[in-house]
Amino acid sequence: MALTTGSSATQTTALGNSYVKMMKLIIMAKAKLVNKIGTSENPVQKHHTWTYDSIAIPSSVNASTEGADEATEAPVDLGEGANDCQIINKGYSISGTQAKTLYQGVDNYLLLQKKKAIETIGLDLEWAVLNGTGRSTGAREMKGIRAFASANTACSATATSTTFSASAGEDALNSILSSMWLKGALADLVIVSSTNKGRIDKWSGYNTRFQDTKDGKLVSTLSVYAAKTTEVEILMHAMANDTNVYAIVSEDKKVAYFRTPYTKMLPESMDGIPFVARMEATLEDRGPYSSAYVVIS
Repeated sequence: MALTTGSSATQTTALGNSYVKMMKLIIMAKAKLVNKIGTSENPVQKHHTWTYDSIAIPSSVNASTEGADEATEAPVDLGEGANDCQIINKGYSISGTQAKTLYQGVDNYLLLQKKKAIETIGLDLEWAVLNGTGRSTGAREMKGIRAFASANTACSATATSTTFSASAGEDALNSILSSMWLKGALADLVIVSSTNKGRIDKWSGYNTRFQDTKDGKLVSTLSVYAAKTTEVEILMHAMANDTNVYAIVSEDKKVAYFRTPYTKMLPESMDGIPFVARMEATLEDRGPYSSAYVVIS
């Protein structure tokens, strides 16, 4: 259904606020990963820091003999994490004619461009959360899942593009999931490209597993994988590359907004009506073993 706002540019301010709120909801629908991992409290500085706690893996170490004095020990300090807040910015400038007329059949061309700018920065955030490598100087960039996973050298595996379609690829994924589990991180989400999703769908024992008995329909795609240690959701993501398959604990990932998405009109220049859409955010990783990856060569 089209949103009719009228062609008068004077309506922009009143209608723009509600329109931008609606676009934030559209971003959340398109940004599958950001939507899954949720948000955290707002950062208080551009270099965002946080703490996290963990519980030791259960064992017999706390067993005690009868009549012995109660044993105590100093608690382990909280873990500390840090990431830089990234400014994500997209601006456009339309002409006075475009604002006043039914330009290209669009009732309110300014609001249309605001929508596109908000969508753009929302999808840029999605990309950064997955692929950001981190940069603290110049234009700051957040570290994304890719960077945090590469730092977790205790839980990594390798495979070739050929073997990932077969049992060796399945073994590689199970290897990182098991390594994470032994470190106390129970992964629940695996992020793959469309190419690697196709390879996973071919794994033996799963490509003919699902069948609708009502109409005899055979389904060969895999959306949930039952690994040796846990069940994980398989998320095919357009922004994932073919050389990495990521496993994460989704509840240990949070997007922290220093500035939530907004639009701002800029001073007009000549016949131009400029505006900018902007946000500032970063990714929290609340566990050193909550991200891991299979490197595919």
